Amino acid sequence: MKNQFGRLALTLLLFLAVFLGSRYYYQSLEPKVETSGLYDHLGGDFTLTHISGDKSLKDLKGKPSVLYFGFTSCPDICPLSLNKLNKVIDKIGPKTHGLINKVFISVDYKRDDPKKVDEYGRYFSDDFISLAGSEEQIKDITKKYAVHFEFVPLKDSALGYTVDHTSRFYLLGADGKIVNTYSDIINDPKFTNDLKELLK
Repeated sequence: MKNQFGRLALTLLLFLAVFLGSRYYYQSLEPKVETSGLYDHLGGDFTLTHISGDKSLKDLKGKPSVLYFGFTSCPDICPLSLNKLNKVIDKIGPKTHGLINKVFISVDYKRDDPKKVDEYGRYFSDDFISLAGSEEQIKDITKKYAVHFEFVPLKDSALGYTVDHTSRFYLLGADGKIVNTYSDIINDPKFTNDLKELLK
């Protein structure tokens, strides 16, 4: 009788250990940043061109990523935004730059090629991943990420046109899914807090 009770107790203890261990394991796989579910319908795979060749979402997985959509002839908003991104990451810690993918995507498929966007990105930081694409590719990714862009003619300008576009930062987890989007990453601490959590 004692032996049966001992075996039963041991079985229960083993079951409890396996249950708690499994629960801890699967909880550790869950995102550390709470999301509202607002972005579950956005994002997804894409194929664009880097100076070294094609890049897709799978190439970014394994690290958190910050995506910013703009164009190289942008006179003010894009340069300010990319500088802000560098400043925020510097405050977290200089080594943080190597722990995330900083991605600049040009929506100006008429004028920006991989070489041009690469040179533009390197002006701000050597570790920017700068991507260009065809009209079809850019329309595909901007639709998936709900990015608006529009070519606007410029009279009496050598540029010929400018591009109105959504100016937001898209934070992706290491799994490639959108965690959140931000318009102000300098004064709003949420971006910094969310990025820190993803890096833990």
